[in-house]
Amino acid sequence: MRLAHEMALESRGRLTATAIDLVHHADMVQAYNVTTVPFFFIGERAAFPGPLPELLLLQRIADYAGDR
Repeated sequence: MRLAHEMALESRGRLTATAIDLVHHADMVQAYNVTTVPFFFIGERAAFPGPLPELLLLQRIADYAGDR
């Protein structure tokens, strides 16, 4: 989460990072088959387990942005 928040801060408003307590969002656990934490959601279409190295997380975000 720290890395995601740092990336959001450095993006100057282009990205946001939010921590979600999945205990209170069981619908997300089921919808995205969350089996581990951290678990990253990018927009409405991309979701994947972490933790991830910084460069891989950046690549996943860039891939999502390119698909939009």
